[in-house]
Amino acid sequence: MIFSASAISTIVKKVSLTTAGIASIVALSAAGTHATTINTQVGSESLFSLPGSFSASDTIDLTVSGEVDSSPFFGSDGYTTNAAGILTVGSFFEQPVGSFFTTESGFSIGALLIGNDDLGFEQLFPSNEGNGLGSDTPPTTLLTGPVTLGSIFGSSFTATSLKFKIAAEEFALGAQSASSISTVGSFASVPNVYTLTGSISQAGGATAVPEPFTIIGTLIGGTAALRMRKKLKSTNI
Repeated sequence: MIFSASAISTIVKKVSLTTAGIASIVALSAAGTHATTINTQVGSESLFSLPGSFSASDTIDLTVSGEVDSSPFFGSDGYTTNAAGILTVGSFFEQPVGSFFTTESGFSIGALLIGNDDLGFEQLFPSNEGNGLGSDTPPTTLLTGPVTLGSIFGSSFTATSLKFKIAAEEFALGAQSASSISTVGSFASVPNVYTLTGSISQAGGATAVPEPFTIIGTLIGGTAALRMRKKLKSTNI
């Protein structure tokens, strides 16, 4: 059976597939995605807590800028790092720019961590060449790029909150008494905060939606089949 242009137009109108209607159908394919915006600062023994229901498939896309000075324990030289814990200023014991020290937990001092008290924490930016290791001018703005939380915590990851904090450690050097031990993270001088901007995107399980022209074709085909059945029925009577 061949339909004229006017017949096809009538069928399309009957199913109300106007331009606006088609746009609404296409929009459904993205309706299940939710993004949580992050715009905060972390420093001076403070942390940022983000409540929610997170899973391994959620995607984080974060930009972290600034430097943190882990004084006063390191004296007048200070201990200023980027969010990967890479020194951006020469430190005590002539520790050069572009290097780092680690905590007993294996994190770079001054690095930004992500996790929670039950799950534990992971260093968000590795202390590698891409983040300033060995460089005379380590970057002070770092980007995660869109990465899944599963790539950070593992494929079985789930959490009801995420926290961001700075890696800290307690030190005792030489003959100093226990009472003189200071906690790295008691940031006494500036710069002393990391600024976090970005988002965590969560898929809501939206089902796939066919292309508009596929929908139109299916409706036209179905209508044609229905008319053919009616014609055959009338012929057999």
